[in-house]
Amino acid sequence: MLLGLIAGLALPAQGERLPGTAAAARSACPITTGTGLPGQPPGQRSFAAWRAAFERAAVTCGIRPRVAAAALQAARLDPAIARLDQRQAEYNSTFMGYLHRRVSDVLVQQGRARLQRHATLLRGIEARYGVAPEVLVALWGLESGFGANQGDTPVLAALATLAYDGRRRELYQRQLLAALRLLDAGDVAPVQLRGSWAGAMGQVQFMPTTFVAHALDADGDGRRDLWGSTTDALTSAANYLTRIGWRADQPWGIEVTLPPDFDPYSAELNVRRDTADWAEQGLRLARGGALADALGRLPARGAVVLPSGIEGPAFLVFDNFDAILEWNRSIFYALSVGYLAQRLAGGPTLVGRAPPGEQALSRTEVMRLQEALNALGLDAGEPDGMVGAQTRQALRRYQAGAGLTADAYPTPALIARIRAEARGEAPGALPATDRTSVRALQRGLERLGYDPGPSDGLMGTRTRTALNAYLSDRGQAPVARPSRSLVERIATEGEAVAETVLESPE
Repeated sequence: MLLGLIAGLALPAQGERLPGTAAAARSACPITTGTGLPGQPPGQRSFAAWRAAFERAAVTCGIRPRVAAAALQAARLDPAIARLDQRQAEYNSTFMGYLHRRVSDVLVQQGRARLQRHATLLRGIEARYGVAPEVLVALWGLESGFGANQGDTPVLAALATLAYDGRRRELYQRQLLAALRLLDAGDVAPVQLRGSWAGAMGQVQFMPTTFVAHALDADGDGRRDLWGSTTDALTSAANYLTRIGWRADQPWGIEVTLPPDFDPYSAELNVRRDTADWAEQGLRLARGGALADALGRLPARGAVVLPSGIEGPAFLVFDNFDAILEWNRSIFYALSVGYLAQRLAGGPTLVGRAPPGEQALSRTEVMRLQEALNALGLDAGEPDGMVGAQTRQALRRYQAGAGLTADAYPTPALIARIRAEARGEAPGALPATDRTSVRALQRGLERLGYDPGPSDGLMGTRTRTALNAYLSDRGQAPVARPSRSLVERIATEGEAVAETVLESPE
């Protein structure tokens, strides 16, 4: 499935969902033939030559020669798939827009019908793996519409195309090798290997590496059939979830409301606190009641997630949320799974609403934001037009330094402000082109005992680190770009220190 629509809170990696890639990266036999011959850039080797080289490497990795030859000779280069790989969604979805599209009332009704139809199977899976039926059915529904939308693209052609001409060649080479392992083991026939254009397969849309590592023959027919066997598909999904950290008898998270003085800078997945501490800070259950009253039913530690900023819905999430993220590294997706599971179990709809005036951002707007954040030294990563974790962390740092609400939520007005500051047009901001003032800043920091690097007039990482160390030592928040008044203050303090040293008796 694609994640171009998800971009708002997608976690690395961006693009289509690739479950199991962490395990694939640890493969004992990686294949990297798509990176070109020595001294030759990628893409200059013909597809036929690349395919022949991959076939030889696959045999070296243990694939039987006749299996490798038959499968790869049937794999054709598909320009349409290469174009899909390069295409990005024009707009980044908002969380509420994404959620309403994915978790519809119709999907909830269909999911409840599946819960009843497969009750015996689901209870058995829960008893063995500790994954609640509504969670499995939620994943099943979001991945393939309960098996109705599994994809009809020849997987070998898709993987070969992406391994040869995709943005992440080595990753897809590992996926292609895993697909050959499936064929070599007799799990599937080549004609059965059909799925999404990105290579995800079956009712739960496993990538080949995930299929190899976690798929099970639960119905005992001698094959791991994730296409036609609901028993195999759901049992394999539960097996995979437990392997990536799912914990039995624990919730994924709950919707909460925040106190008026809540510090949004603490709303980050990496900021885990005792649930009792969150209760003391004033978090309450969204449907009413004190969080403290639910402590006995909740895990000991959790993190706050604000997918639409401080004015949107808020969630307190736990370890099982991380397991869903490992399945698909998008916060929007993980919240959708949790919310759909909640609805399937008869739980309530959300209390939180979209922030006033919320709108989707175009890729161009986001790329300009990323470029501006990078120009301010805040490292938003390679500008790709997708609001991922690195971009949001850079945005949080900017907001904190500017004295704004640090909820990592980009708006058109905030983007305009950051771009103006990056150009040196914001009131009081020091333009990047004012090298004389930057030199004065660097000399002042050096005299005060910080290490800004050479006095070259450039606001590089070393100078920014020294500047923010100066501010931290004085109990002040870091800044993205210093104001003229701050530069003058540091330069004056530095001169005073230098004069004191000169005047001191020997």
